[in-house]
Amino acid sequence: MELNQNFFELFQIPPSFAVDETQLQARYREAQQVIHPDRFAGGTDQERRLAMQMAAHVNEGYQTLSDPILRARYLLLLNGIDLEHEPNRVDPEFLEQQMELREALVDIKDQADPFPKIDELKKLVGEHLNQSMLEIETLFEQGDEVKDDLVEQVRRLQFISKFKRELSELENRMLDEL
Repeated sequence: MELNQNFFELFQIPPSFAVDETQLQARYREAQQVIHPDRFAGGTDQERRLAMQMAAHVNEGYQTLSDPILRARYLLLLNGIDLEHEPNRVDPEFLEQQMELREALVDIKDQADPFPKIDELKKLVGEHLNQSMLEIETLFEQGDEVKDDLVEQVRRLQFISKFKRELSELENRMLDEL
């Protein structure tokens, strides 16, 4: 293991949006056993410092590859695309759909029994997430010729994931108020 390895190399898995979560977890545990700072407690200052840096690198790699949004952004970076510097082109139809979802989220607060609507929105958002992730996987497999579509799909995934998080937070607040 080396600090200059990208996260896919670090965990010895192929660079792909589709990651075998079980394999990733197993490789993470293996890496942790090898480089855990406690194993170097009796070592030199340099060995302990390197172990800490490697542990941080392994943890960051696992966090990145286990999260679909972070993984997609990381894959884009490996392919020379920094999402922060790409033009923000999101399909107007998708933006309209997001506005409708946000309105539905606001309307939930005024309903006598909001939980059926929450469940309906959770199902819909889950379907959108799955579709977006499948689309991203397909686009990554197609390569450079679909860069703009890929950037747009990753942004969509970010929108949908944020909405899902906000919906869960609203549901938790409403459950706490019962």
